[in-house]
Amino acid sequence: MPLATKKLIVCIDQNVISDIVKAKVGSISRPDLLALLDVLIVGSREEKLACPRSWFHREESSLTRRESEILHHLGYIGQLDFEPPFELEKRQFFNAACVFLGRDPYYAGWRECLETDPDVRLRRFRVDANMPMNIFNFRERRQRHAEQLDAARPHAKGRS
Repeated sequence: MPLATKKLIVCIDQNVISDIVKAKVGSISRPDLLALLDVLIVGSREEKLACPRSWFHREESSLTRRESEILHHLGYIGQLDFEPPFELEKRQFFNAACVFLGRDPYYAGWRECLETDPDVRLRRFRVDANMPMNIFNFRERRQRHAEQLDAARPHAKGRS
């Protein structure tokens, strides 16, 4: 089966992105991560790979004090975006329904999960109007969720 894109799609976990930034600013010593960032930047500039950004990167970054640094470094490698979570779910559901009905999936290749074609030439300038993520109350919602899980823990004792 042929590849869906000509470029290699490299998904970087938020923890790795955060550690790259920490290594870049010198709060941890990880020359391997600095080398990885250099490889990703060169690969992106040479049109050989693409590192999609996601809503989850934005959410998790908003929970740290290094949010602006993370977004800055993502700007070097993150030239395309995953669809938002609700859109991903919709597309996956729609494709599953097509398969169930014996039809070919409607969203194929990169269209299944990315907003734009990764094979399009890299944009040399990217202007982001970053909305402050604190309006979504991620910290409070996560804290409330943790409290609910802690309250349910005694009721789940002995159950698998």
